[in-house]
Amino acid sequence: MNSGILILLVFGVMTLVLNFTGKLSLGVTAGIVATVLFFGLPIGEALSLTASSVVSWSCIQMVLILYAITFLQRMLERGGDITRAQRAMDALSGNRRVNTCLSPIILGFLPSAGVVKICGDIVSESAGDYLDTNEKAFVASYYRHVAESFLPTYTSILLAITLSGQSTSGFVVAMLPMVAVQVALGYFFYLRKLPIKPDTPPSTDRLADFKTVILGLWPLLLVIALILALKVAVLPAVAIAGVLYILVNRVPLSALPKMFVSAFERRLLLNVVLIYIFKDIVTHTGVVQELPAMFSVLPIPQYLIFMLLFFFGAVIGGANMIHSIGIPLAYAAIPNGGIPLLVLLNCAAYMAMQVSPTHVCLGIVVEHFNITMGGLVKKTLPVAVCFLGIAVVYYHLLTLVL
Repeated sequence: MNSGILILLVFGVMTLVLNFTGKLSLGVTAGIVATVLFFGLPIGEALSLTASSVVSWSCIQMVLILYAITFLQRMLERGGDITRAQRAMDALSGNRRVNTCLSPIILGFLPSAGVVKICGDIVSESAGDYLDTNEKAFVASYYRHVAESFLPTYTSILLAITLSGQSTSGFVVAMLPMVAVQVALGYFFYLRKLPIKPDTPPSTDRLADFKTVILGLWPLLLVIALILALKVAVLPAVAIAGVLYILVNRVPLSALPKMFVSAFERRLLLNVVLIYIFKDIVTHTGVVQELPAMFSVLPIPQYLIFMLLFFFGAVIGGANMIHSIGIPLAYAAIPNGGIPLLVLLNCAAYMAMQVSPTHVCLGIVVEHFNITMGGLVKKTLPVAVCFLGIAVVYYHLLTLVL
């Protein structure tokens, strides 16, 4: 049977299980089993791939980073830092809508999946009852990923730029209008449901409120600075910030054991591991490599074929994989594609990651808000369709000016 049909059946099984059980772990497990059965992988081979995924450094590192950030989050919760910072930001700007998306955008400069949990807390505090739980989850996840669509601190962006041979500055500048589109679409669909004025009274001492924001978020800002300015890896950066927070805020040692235990969120960490296993097993089937041949028969322009290839390839195997495989193919087929083609393909892969079950961040935000993956995807799809439609129009505009 055609690999494309088989992978659709796999995602169909996952969707059914997710809808019936509401548990991400069961849905991903069903996807793993379905992939093994539908693609006829030998049991021994499947077990070997599972073991390799679990002990791979990328998986272990993700679990450690997620645990470290959760522990840092527990300390910030204990001290009430995030709540005070959010209220001070509300008072400073006087615009609840801006503050609800601004904090996740800023925290998105930190290239770590675990930070979406902190974004979730901030959005919940700021949005109150004006958004339902699925909408809060969307806002937290969507705006946290804005930076990931264009910043060359993310691996997928670096891969795309390097393999295409395009200018980094040229790509970043060309992506900025689409970044504005991202922010605007989230506002149009969800943020405008919020009242403009926050519940907190306007600031009477802007300097004091600004200090409150900095004092509440300084551990996270320090992590971002260590990573972007000093090129420190995420895990040691979070560890440094955590140790400094304990020392500066004089967190009693007696409070640490309880936070160490509560930071170990078993279901959340299990979901992350299962997503890694599923991604690796699907990748092993070779279905992503077969996508170009599947789409080549479509009676549409080449750039649209590659756009579809990047979207579905990213849903299945992630942005890094489709960039690695697809960028050389795209520029071999469209050698004069330049920056416009790179922007279009990146937009397709980026938006695909916002609905992909292999995206670790989505698993984290679903668990954090205690919702289903389907609930989050339903809130994302209208935004994704509009974004990709605008990306096609923008591609044609770029080809006229570049």
